[in-house]
Amino acid sequence: MSTHSGEERFSELDFHRDCFALNPQSSIDPQETFLLPPSVVNKKVRLFCSCTKKSYAQCSHAKRLTELYDSFIEAYTQDTPTKSFEKSLIWKIIEPITKFQSNSVFSIKISLDETLTVHDKQNNPLILFDADTVQKQRLQSRISAVPMSRFTLMNKAAEFVLSENERMLLNAGHKTQRQITEESVWYRLAYHCYRDFDCTKLNISYRICGTSGTFFLSIVFSGNTSLQIAVPHNAVPAVFEILQKAFPELLKSWLHNEDVELLFNVSSRSEKIIIDPVIRYDNTIIEIESPLIFGSLFYLKGKNLFTRFSHSSVRLLATGWHNKTTIDRAGISEYLDKNEAVFSFEKAGISDDPSQALNLFSSVDASGFDRIISPQIVTSFDHIDLNVVNIEEALCTMDVYYCKGASSVSLSTLLDARKQKQRFIVKNDAIIDLSSDKIKKALVSVKGIKDGTITITKAALLQFKGTALKTRISGDEKLASKLNQMLEFKPVKDFIPLDHLNCTLREYQKAAVQWLLFIYDNNFGGLLCDEMGLGKTIQILAFLLAIKEQRDPNGSFLIVCPTSVMSHWKKLCTNFTPSLRLIEYYSAERS
Repeated sequence: MSTHSGEERFSELDFHRDCFALNPQSSIDPQETFLLPPSVVNKKVRLFCSCTKKSYAQCSHAKRLTELYDSFIEAYTQDTPTKSFEKSLIWKIIEPITKFQSNSVFSIKISLDETLTVHDKQNNPLILFDADTVQKQRLQSRISAVPMSRFTLMNKAAEFVLSENERMLLNAGHKTQRQITEESVWYRLAYHCYRDFDCTKLNISYRICGTSGTFFLSIVFSGNTSLQIAVPHNAVPAVFEILQKAFPELLKSWLHNEDVELLFNVSSRSEKIIIDPVIRYDNTIIEIESPLIFGSLFYLKGKNLFTRFSHSSVRLLATGWHNKTTIDRAGISEYLDKNEAVFSFEKAGISDDPSQALNLFSSVDASGFDRIISPQIVTSFDHIDLNVVNIEEALCTMDVYYCKGASSVSLSTLLDARKQKQRFIVKNDAIIDLSSDKIKKALVSVKGIKDGTITITKAALLQFKGTALKTRISGDEKLASKLNQMLEFKPVKDFIPLDHLNCTLREYQKAAVQWLLFIYDNNFGGLLCDEMGLGKTIQILAFLLAIKEQRDPNGSFLIVCPTSVMSHWKKLCTNFTPSLRLIEYYSAERS
């Protein structure tokens, strides 16, 4: 039960724990009177009054206090007045504040104009109380030392009910948490509201101060008496929990019903990398401003709505990851690698159940850098761009780029980062993760790099053919066409009939001769492999004859074969390519 302003017969009475005090009604008779109910140690009611010096008081003040006490106690059939107060909604709403800031009644400053305003030591507003003059004076009397002050009486009442442990701590210069709470302006404020208003009928709203970002909880009592309380940022979630139980429909209009994740945007400015914390709400990316973080809640100022961070995000907030970070470009790879767990969502199996204990500083397995939403994290490429600069004899000069969508990075940059053992390359439109297996497999090895341009042998070009990536060729049209034919193993010319070949080649044999000419023209090595009986020897002889007739009439060739087939080679060469001059070189006498 709450005794409120409608019961003025109790306005003379205040209590602290189990000590009751009678407030003087005038400065003419300013006596201080206290009553202690029966206890385990003292079976009788004890009365003390400043007008009685030696024994328990039996004065008119004591009698008046006894009458008030008896009537007052009748209202509490189950709990003591203090227990009833501490179970009240108003105290439950205000109590979370005391967990984060005590604001002792001895440290506050009060200004009393049209509104009673309570400030802390730094002159920050804590309480704004808009009521009639009597109510403002009564609140002031309970939280500060003014003439005829209830404040003084309640402080003295507190001394009557100290436990032995509390007295020992006080003598040592310390206080219990309970004493600190009871001495706070918040405890006295809640007590005042409990005593003077009907706290079962509250009209509650909130506002966010545009300059300081302070959360003010507004409570309107019956009679248009209003109270605004500055709730510390970290206490707001606990206050919301209380309000959600008491006013579930109200909280639906205050709080978005889905959790959000702490995410990051990475951008580069010259030699600096900027990491901005953000959230995604309603498909919109919103930059996080520290003043708008209230513990596990974030205020969407454009929506006049709160949203809740996931438990994994709260862990990151607790360690400062809601702040913008600037990193030197040279150190960004090491920084990202070191903080992979921060920039990644937790792996499956990690509980996000609010009923589980939340360890703000726990370390959990994570990977993927999923919390970085911009730019894209590249763990594979979709194609390679080859920009041909020059092709001459056995060498090819080109610019090589590995691409993912519209983003590209030069092979020289990739190889340089790998050489320096950097895991990441950070660009405006991509973060390339060189530890990815797909990227490791896709990178080719080259040595001839100068100013980003690569010069490699034609044979080394086959490395690009060996990757799983598509290859796009650009540059000079003729050079690009030639390079494309090389990579596609296409001869530059169609098969030209041979003048001195004494047989007719089948189509598959012509194709084999063309392929052999292709690898010869490009200084490649090759193997002609086929089943027995399909004419591999004829194909090789036709290939050698084509070189003599169409490429190098003065060329010579060395055929190394087992002695068991030498006669076969000699026979076929004599019959089908008699224009080729044959010299046998074998036996133990060869020099």
